[in-house]
Amino acid sequence: ERPSDLEGIGRMVREAGRMRRLVDGLLDAARGDQIGFVGQLEAVDLYALVSEVIAGASAGRTVCFEGTPVTVIVDADRIRQVVNNLLDNAIKYSPNGGDINVTLTADDGYAILRVADRGIGIAPADVPVIFERFRRAVGVQHVSMTGLGLGLYFCKRIVEEHGGQIAVQSVFGQGSEFEVRLPLTQLQAQTPVA
Repeated sequence: ERPSDLEGIGRMVREAGRMRRLVDGLLDAARGDQIGFVGQLEAVDLYALVSEVIAGASAGRTVCFEGTPVTVIVDADRIRQVVNNLLDNAIKYSPNGGDINVTLTADDGYAILRVADRGIGIAPADVPVIFERFRRAVGVQHVSMTGLGLGLYFCKRIVEEHGGQIAVQSVFGQGSEFEVRLPLTQLQAQTPVA
């Protein structure tokens, strides 16, 4: 076989993989809308989960992670999806490099995860809509930044179904910081304030 044949086959395989990810995303969104995103809950060491995601997603990039061990009652696979998406976005939207800073703390009954980058940031007009499905910020229409605009929609739905919140602070051209708050335990989340 000629090298050009192999290059063409490689392109087809990559494109097929991209198409499969897009279809899987659409199917996941449809299922989630019908039955919810969160499945089996279990006690999860969030520090270990975040460390594992960073180890798998940060090839070639510096990701600084500081935090304390925090246990949450969550659907581990879905929280892994949230962390992976936020980390992937931080890397993808930092085309000129710069450290990605991840912190994990606990305060006021919540585990607080922050993912900060020094990337392209989000225009102020886009901040209110980035968590909506099929929405992507205007500045990210670059050819290498593909996707349907479902990642942050999934993050918001998953975090909120766990009783948490997700928010972003961003300066256009300077970077973004996403903050996820998850209740430390279901009991704490349901205990009325005295």
